[in-house]
Amino acid sequence: MKSAAATPIQLTGPFDSLRDYLGALEARGSLLRIAEMDQDRYEATGFAYHMVEERGFDNAPPFLIEKIKINGNWVDGPVVGNTFGGWSSEALAFGVQNVNDDQRGMYRATFEHLKKIHEKNGGWPRILPTTIDAAAAPCKEVTMRGSDVDILKFPWIQTNPGDAGAYITAGTVFVEEPESHIRHSLTVVPWSSVHDASSVHSLVPLG
Repeated sequence: MKSAAATPIQLTGPFDSLRDYLGALEARGSLLRIAEMDQDRYEATGFAYHMVEERGFDNAPPFLIEKIKINGNWVDGPVVGNTFGGWSSEALAFGVQNVNDDQRGMYRATFEHLKKIHEKNGGWPRILPTTIDAAAAPCKEVTMRGSDVDILKFPWIQTNPGDAGAYITAGTVFVEEPESHIRHSLTVVPWSSVHDASSVHSLVPLG
């Protein structure tokens, strides 16, 4: 009996998902995979800071933690850090060919690549929304309902000892004004704190 063929790994962006992007990083040998870390001792935080101190922002590698300890419990990951560290990672995500570890060169290559796309299309190309069946939507691969809802099953971490608790921050959304069609990229910097198994408390500025 023949085994099913493995799904080919896409090695160049743009990617359909973060999962595909991480797969390309790992195929290039650019993703550091770690079996487990104890975040009750802030091991993940210390590791990230140490990598930047040792290698610099551009050369510190993206890393993936498979299992992490939070509030005395081991929680399955993955937890991913330094996801777009260095211009080689940015170049890969944007679809630059012949990606290498020359960070200055990758900065210039990424700039020129995006410049050509902008000039060719008379602006940034627009992607029209596509409606698909909910059952086929990647965001519906895992669903929880009723008493099964427990956001504490996910590895929300307290990043630093001085933080009030675990939180989600720097989420970016893209919106378009319906009348003028002007597009905006909004980064929500204030925190959404993980409150309990079924709720998240958000603090968002108005105005």
